[in-house]
Amino acid sequence: MKLRAALFAFAALILPVRSGFAQPAGIYPSKPLRLIVPFAPGGAADILARVVGEHLQRELGKPVVIVNREGAGTIIGVEAAAKATPDGYTLLISGDAATINSASGRPLPYDLMRDLKPISLIYSGTQFLLANGKDSRFNSLRDLVQYAKANPGTLKFGSSGVATSTHLSAEAVNVAAGIKATHVPYRGIAPAMTNLAGGHIDYA
Repeated sequence: MKLRAALFAFAALILPVRSGFAQPAGIYPSKPLRLIVPFAPGGAADILARVVGEHLQRELGKPVVIVNREGAGTIIGVEAAAKATPDGYTLLISGDAATINSASGRPLPYDLMRDLKPISLIYSGTQFLLANGKDSRFNSLRDLVQYAKANPGTLKFGSSGVATSTHLSAEAVNVAAGIKATHVPYRGIAPAMTNLAGGHIDYA
């Protein structure tokens, strides 16, 4: 499949913080850690979290529990992390969407800069535009663009949620190509890929 468009994406490990908090004395960690993923299970962020969790568990000698809190373009998961007790036992994997949401001007139930502290960049890479390979009318990006221009508004594209990088990258492709399509947001990229494979959406 030659359908291809790329956008830079990143993910970071983030720790909730609040001013005035002091780490209790003693050996850290003394109990299991919680790693929040603001996307549905099975997607790239979830897989990345599980790999990171395994490494942390091995290095720290304590269990790392993966908690999927998907929805609202990562706002639900980021809020859960931001409002967690800032004791070093709750971590968040997040990326483009948290930054996009904060820059959008929309009211949020947390302050990204005040309530959370980045620990480490753990992933960077590109995104690709994909179409259903089985019985697809599209064998190239040109095929998709030509069809979309001839049938404006009939194609549906999926994303991992409103204002996530997968949403904005697809919209960027649409604008650059001069096409109109209907956005179908999911609670993560995994369910979007399932529906793409099933033919319920046309590209993602």
